[in-house]
Amino acid sequence: MPRSRIVLVLPKLTASLASCYAAAPLDEAALLREIRQVPAGPAAAGRPTATAPATPLTEADAIARADAGNPFLRAERARVPEAAAEVRKARRLQNPEVRVSNGWEEDGAYSEDRFTLDFRWSPDPLPQHLAEIDIAKAAVPESKAEAALRAWEIRREVRLAWTRAAYGRLRAAVDEERVVVRRETRDRLAAAPGSDPVERLRAEVAAADAEDRVRRRREDEQEALRELARLLGLPSSDGLSVLPPGDLAACPSPPADPAARIEAAARSHPRVALARAAYGVSEAELKLEYARRAPWARFVQIGWGYLPRVDDGIRNDRSRLRIGAALDLPILDWNQGGVAAGEARRNRRALQFREALTDVVGGVDASMRRWTAAAQRLDHLRAGAPATARRTVTLTGEAVQSGRLSSLDLARSRLDALDLHEALVEAALACREAAIEAEAASGTPIDGAGAN
Repeated sequence: MPRSRIVLVLPKLTASLASCYAAAPLDEAALLREIRQVPAGPAAAGRPTATAPATPLTEADAIARADAGNPFLRAERARVPEAAAEVRKARRLQNPEVRVSNGWEEDGAYSEDRFTLDFRWSPDPLPQHLAEIDIAKAAVPESKAEAALRAWEIRREVRLAWTRAAYGRLRAAVDEERVVVRRETRDRLAAAPGSDPVERLRAEVAAADAEDRVRRRREDEQEALRELARLLGLPSSDGLSVLPPGDLAACPSPPADPAARIEAAARSHPRVALARAAYGVSEAELKLEYARRAPWARFVQIGWGYLPRVDDGIRNDRSRLRIGAALDLPILDWNQGGVAAGEARRNRRALQFREALTDVVGGVDASMRRWTAAAQRLDHLRAGAPATARRTVTLTGEAVQSGRLSSLDLARSRLDALDLHEALVEAALACREAAIEAEAASGTPIDGAGAN
């Protein structure tokens, strides 16, 4: 084949091999429609989309839906197969090459019909190759640990959002009942001819304040639902609701042995696991720096050469076997800088592991103490507040019927009872939030948490 045709065929062959890859560009319009739940023809009808549940969510349901549908968590978990693919990529070996030429020396004394054929291989340095595989392998548990940490953080955020939404509804119900009492008081004073104008004005202001508190409670509930919708991967909180706990004063009890939680957190907390995996990556990277000190063949080759030669007008063709190799000798630089950088990187990761471990252990201890204090306050209120409030309202009602007290006194007793009820709801909310923070700090689910 003439040389000109070879020059034309090679680019075409290369282009045909490269064309085996088909690009997959992002369909941003379709993604936006999917997120916003906007139908776009028959293709969209068969595509699964994130929709608000038809029934109120329990806490356990919210956790499960977020674990499956949170977009940030799904993106983080997608890094795990990517890291696994990098292991396969690290195992690849350098391909050999075939060299064809019309000469091996640039010397005009040789005729143009000389010819050489060489088979050359530049082998990857075995110690470096194995170290690069170890780095890729160490990156897989690091990616898994990052995904696990993100999943654990999302669990905490979902539990807090669900709890605040549920107790936002309960707090709003208390304020709505307070509005009813305030309006009744205002109306009685307005209808009483001899009532004090100042008292009537105070009752009007108190009723308006109670109504404003209801609006703020409802907005707090909606804000918690919007945050929960974001964590669940929903485009909006429309139609989303939560199922409040059956016992509003219920709260998981702190563990009897906090020391066991601390030991468990030190072993398996996702943040500690991530720092441990990052240290493993730095160890593999340092191994690669040491491997770069070893000498290795830059290439080896074997070939055949044909050389026409003319002696005294007589053509004397010769064939030659060509053997060659090149050895890289790191005698000028034993990669001391690379080793020093690798050791510094490993030492920094060791300090980061110590920092993570210290922070986790301290966080477990502090969160357990806050949880214990919140549970004790809740138990104290739950033991006496409801009964006291009911008895006060009952006795005041009896006194009103007997004529010893007025209906305004009964309204005050009802308001006092609502204050105690609100304090109980607030204490239960604080205890549940403290339990959620303690679970997040310990790194493992706590029995009874995340379920109604």
